[in-house]
Amino acid sequence: MMTNFGLGTNAYICKGALPGECFIFENYGFYIWRVENYGVDAELLIDFPDIYFDWACNIACSGQPGELYFFAKHTWGIGGRMHIYHTTDYFQTYTLYEHLMPVQGVDDPQISIVPSTINLNIWPNPTNAAFNIAYELNAMQDVRLTMYDILGRQVWQNNIGVQSPGNYRLSFTDDHFPSGQYFLLLQSQQGQIAKTITIIK
Repeated sequence: MMTNFGLGTNAYICKGALPGECFIFENYGFYIWRVENYGVDAELLIDFPDIYFDWACNIACSGQPGELYFFAKHTWGIGGRMHIYHTTDYFQTYTLYEHLMPVQGVDDPQISIVPSTINLNIWPNPTNAAFNIAYELNAMQDVRLTMYDILGRQVWQNNIGVQSPGNYRLSFTDDHFPSGQYFLLLQSQQGQIAKTITIIK
């Protein structure tokens, strides 16, 4: 039976790459749903915790299975902020390109995208709440790790600080986390990247 979506004021849909597949974005909480089998099955792919109700958003599909783009723009005064999320695996992992855009006129924003230069790996995954985090930096950056639960609530954060280019690894253990899906977000000045973590106890 078809899932009942909690659609808000605006909702957008794009055709997927597979037969009977489409994607629905709703801005009442900023969810992206994947609909399969011509509307028979649906699953929530992601809820964006850092996008709010005063953002203009949309979604696009590339024509390749699992590859999606999510665009969010917020403008104020003489400048604004834009997020472009890209995934190739249905938002199991994704990259966020974030940058400021000086607005020259209402219809003439000057945009300069700075791609992320960060690699992030987590293992084992699924895990029992003990796992390793490894990441690579290609430039000196101020690094922060944040974990969210499936509802977008922050459950853990580590403000690591400024680090030189290189490979880094740290271990995470916390028995207080219940079973479920979580998102680990690595942030720096040159971009952000997130990975999905499944905890099974």
